[in-house]
Amino acid sequence: MKVIEISKRNLIVSVILAVVVTTSILVINNLPRYTEQSENPLIDEERLASTTAVLAVEKVFQVNYQEGKDVWLERICENSTSAGCEIFTVGADRLWEKYMDEKSVVTATAQAVQKMADNDTEQVWEVSIDLSTPLPGSNKTHDTA
Repeated sequence: MKVIEISKRNLIVSVILAVVVTTSILVINNLPRYTEQSENPLIDEERLASTTAVLAVEKVFQVNYQEGKDVWLERICENSTSAGCEIFTVGADRLWEKYMDEKSVVTATAQAVQKMADNDTEQVWEVSIDLSTPLPGSNKTHDTA
């Protein structure tokens, strides 16, 4: 069996994008096409999709080693499709080991920057992330995904 090495940053960015895309697909597919409360349902749809993307990113980076990996994964997976959750869970053991070693307690706030792509089934959003402390192996407290 071949071992494929992937940098931690690329793994995290890939996982975040997978979670954001999966969550956005789930939200968009379950949106009503028109609400009487809104003059422009497309604006409400975009607002909901961007809010969902922001929440998904915040949940990925909200780390508390004392809560345990299962609580962390449950928080991430609660708004993801089963496929999106499974994609993220694959790399969780390795990430969580680093969080435990460093006794990581990180809070995250995110903000939608712009919609990067849109089609009938999904939207991709650029999200700005601010962390209370850097994650293990990084010195950044601000990044975009």
